Amino acid sequence: MEYNPTLRAIVLGVIILGVGFGSLIYKLYDLQIVRGYELKTAANAQQIKDTVLEPTRGSILDAQGRVLAKTTIVWNVEAGPNIIAACDENAEQKLLARNLAAELAPVLGVDEEELFSKLSDYESYYKVLAKGVEKPVADAVLEIKDKYGVGQGISCSSTTQREYPYGNFLSSVLGFVNSDGDGVITGVEVSYNEQLAGKEGRKISAKTRLDGEMATDNALIYPAEDGNDVVLTIDSEIQAIVEKNLTAAVLEHNPQNRATAIVMDVNTGAILAMASKPDFDPNQPSTILNTEQYNAIMAIENEEERTQALGDARSILWRNKAISEVYDPGSVFKVITTSAGLDAGVVTGNSTFMCNGSTTVLGQRYVCLNNAVHGVETISDILKDSCNVGTIQVGQALGVGGFSSYFNAYGLTGKTGIDLPSEANSIYHSAESMSLVDLASSSFGQGMALTPIQMITSFSAAVNGGKLVTPYVVDRVQDTNGNVVQENEPTIKRQVISEEVSAQICSYLERVVKGDESENYYSAARFANVYGYRVGGKSGTSDKLDGEDAGFVSSFLGVAPIDDPQIAVLVVIDNPQTWTDLTTYIAIPVAGNILQEVLPMVGVQPQYTQEELAQQEVEVTNTTISDTLNHLAVAKAEMGRLGFQYRVIGNGQTVLHQFPENGTIPRGSCVYLYTETTEDSLVTVPDFTGLSAEQARQVAQSSYLNIRISGEATGTCTSQDVAAATQAPMGKVITVTLSLAQEEQSAEQEG
Repeated sequence: MEYNPTLRAIVLGVIILGVGFGSLIYKLYDLQIVRGYELKTAANAQQIKDTVLEPTRGSILDAQGRVLAKTTIVWNVEAGPNIIAACDENAEQKLLARNLAAELAPVLGVDEEELFSKLSDYESYYKVLAKGVEKPVADAVLEIKDKYGVGQGISCSSTTQREYPYGNFLSSVLGFVNSDGDGVITGVEVSYNEQLAGKEGRKISAKTRLDGEMATDNALIYPAEDGNDVVLTIDSEIQAIVEKNLTAAVLEHNPQNRATAIVMDVNTGAILAMASKPDFDPNQPSTILNTEQYNAIMAIENEEERTQALGDARSILWRNKAISEVYDPGSVFKVITTSAGLDAGVVTGNSTFMCNGSTTVLGQRYVCLNNAVHGVETISDILKDSCNVGTIQVGQALGVGGFSSYFNAYGLTGKTGIDLPSEANSIYHSAESMSLVDLASSSFGQGMALTPIQMITSFSAAVNGGKLVTPYVVDRVQDTNGNVVQENEPTIKRQVISEEVSAQICSYLERVVKGDESENYYSAARFANVYGYRVGGKSGTSDKLDGEDAGFVSSFLGVAPIDDPQIAVLVVIDNPQTWTDLTTYIAIPVAGNILQEVLPMVGVQPQYTQEELAQQEVEVTNTTISDTLNHLAVAKAEMGRLGFQYRVIGNGQTVLHQFPENGTIPRGSCVYLYTETTEDSLVTVPDFTGLSAEQARQVAQSSYLNIRISGEATGTCTSQDVAAATQAPMGKVITVTLSLAQEEQSAEQEG
């Protein structure tokens, strides 16, 4: 075939054209079919602005509706120095920066020179001048920027901030949030994070070339759902009482492993107060509040060791000791062993046990405190005298199987289920591994470790009729309109012991605190007694077995009113460093002082016996006469036991002087306890002439004086034993005499 160049060119052209069309078709297929969705999404991303709408985190409220944690809107003040200076550093612009700094510094509360340095850094595109300022401050900043005409050079952007109005108050229960606003590590902020956090919303709108939002009404808005509010069972007023008394104990006794206290409704499991001291401020959780501790850590020269020490200190302070740490309960646990023995029927209230001061189990010798020899003991005696030997015999009567069965029934082999994070579990001997020596030690609260929340929950079951309840700190979750979306109801897990045995235990525990009328009863447990109330309880002193010279734990668990138990108070002071004749019992007066203040607040009214009503004059104890009574916590507890009010003058922890200091005075009088001086504070005695009995009492009280009423109860004051306008010590008892007017006397005689 003859070569035809024209035909060759046509064929070549057709081939090239075909390849070109094929490539185009493939490209279109790739763009529209293979990568269509991807490219469409990318195009939308260039044209559409997708903005996350953050929800407002819910608040945490106490049982009375007081706000304990809230999210507020604050403003960050920012500057673009290069915008202010228009990228032209000169004398005029420096003067502008200087004037701005002079006016902004006092408004922002920052150093003027530091602020000037930021504003005159003309090479910087962005500087933060202040964070978290309130709206009035932000408004003042905007006025100043407008005054100097710096436009976008200074701006205020809104953000949210988690705020805890009362600082370190209730911090171990509340917890804290991280920089993203989520609860972390501890507290209600963690356990109820999902309910508090709310749900994010979105705003989809057209986007400008510079990534701004195009002004249009076509934006799609999916609103954020704000978080719900969490309402606690805890009452701030009760919590304040607990924290006040626990803080004082920590200051006085310097426990190496902190201290904790819990107030719980024994019938429902609702926590009314819970504190661990020392603690932290959730507004600044990384700050060590104890200056002495912080300085000691910062004095560590090795940077790695210093950083580790800081981390360890923070970790301890963040931990809720009431639920996340275990301790040796000691003699408080005797309530569990004795109640188990009674309920199982292996012992009765009439059973007797011989205490010769010690007993030996498989070569292991056990003694009672101070090597006391108690002689013949009943179950009631065992608890009153805190007899180790007698309790061991009850444990032996139960046997390993019986003891372990009740230990489990009381909920001590597992967590209580309280609605807080990081609850620790107990450490104990299982039935399979328990030896007779282990049984003996465990029977009186040694050789095991429980959390305080486990101890108070099991103790509550022993006194509330035998019902094991689940403790909880949140009463309900409600939306922003107050509608309840979740409610925690009291939960009874099981009946552990009978109501009859529980009533027996209550009567025995009252005897522990009150003592016997027939005895000259002088026990540290009396410092938990409160005049007008029937209180029961048990102290615990346990050696810490985690090392040589590891110290001990002092604890007390009180219940009132013991004839109809309502609340339990547990105080645990872990390894105190003060040494007095009351050291092993230092938790008792702390618990007594808490009960003294809390019982009226929870609606428990005092009930007086006929003897108490008849005895209106009482011998006041001089608390300065011994190294036991002069401890402030003990002195306050002693006043409460006798039915006196008290007022503390000074900030010390030891009573140096008191007034009245001796003699018989009217019950209900106020005793003044001085902790920094031995001199009386003087007041002017008012004129009581013509006042009724009630008016005289009110005037005396407002004048810091006590009063004794004599004469006609319905009359008016005609005389007083200390002349008006004279000076007298605060607390002086003024005796006033009431008489009837002559016409009233005549009317009575005629009648």
